[in-house]
Amino acid sequence: AWLKSDRDYTYQEVSFGTRISILRQNNPEFAGYKKRYTIVPPSVHREEMKKTIFTNISDICERMHRQPEHVIQFLFGELGTSGSIDGSQRLVIRGRFVQKQIETVLRRYIGKN
Repeated sequence: AWLKSDRDYTYQEVSFGTRISILRQNNPEFAGYKKRYTIVPPSVHREEMKKTIFTNISDICERMHRQPEHVIQFLFGELGTSGSIDGSQRLVIRGRFVQKQIETVLRRYIGKN
């Protein structure tokens, strides 16, 4: 309707809300579409004095549809530490960290993607 026309349009025709409602009418799959991540709380516990074990890292990565290597590297970078995956697919992190710290970093990772 707007192509090849020289007329002035009213505010109502060009307002954002009107254009969104037209988009939703023409594309019903977008109506009410909100993608929201809810992550499972990380299962974190300490082993020895300076090691933190993150047991459900693979489950969380699978739910986020992300490669574990990418998430782990992001965790290490944000926490300023290093670590490795053990034989039981648990992430062994050097340092003392609590669940809230790990969860905050995961939320930051989700926000970047």
